[in-house]
Amino acid sequence: MIETEQFSFVGGEGIEDESDEWYTPAWVFRALGIEFDLDPCSPGAPPSSVPAKRHITKEEDGMQQPWNGAVWVNPPFSDKRRWYERLCIHGNGIALMPARTETHDLQAYMNESSALLFLKGRIYFERGSRPAANGVGGQTSTPPFGVVLCAYGDLMADVLLDSSLLGVRAIVCFAQQNSGDDNGR
Repeated sequence: MIETEQFSFVGGEGIEDESDEWYTPAWVFRALGIEFDLDPCSPGAPPSSVPAKRHITKEEDGMQQPWNGAVWVNPPFSDKRRWYERLCIHGNGIALMPARTETHDLQAYMNESSALLFLKGRIYFERGSRPAANGVGGQTSTPPFGVVLCAYGDLMADVLLDSSLLGVRAIVCFAQQNSGDDNGR
């Protein structure tokens, strides 16, 4: 289990406490070019734009259901840690996370991943009941932070690194604990 500090990504400019409904825009999935096996935090299909064979809604409680295959995780940010923990354990999927690199949360979950993609610019999420695709006549909003996609497992790392998404890509290398014998290197 990864130990994390308590931080809230809900509240603040661009984020409303009354709704955790932040739908990933369809262009992200077109750029990834993959169909996932599971979206365990889905608003349902439709309105979800996640290309997944199975969508588990809030009412069905994706944390209580089995996870199989490649999983897409864009959790409610007010309750994100347990979703990220589960994906780390599952080891096969991609998670959308706030790119707040100074937080213990992100440091811990990044270290468990295989690859990262820090998206260029801010992402505009679709909100609420998704009245129109990708904000065309619908409601969109952007959080006050950037977004990083974290891939877990070799296949998902390849998908992420080979995607047409713009941003900084990184392969995660695990640092060994400093024993003090190498002068801090």
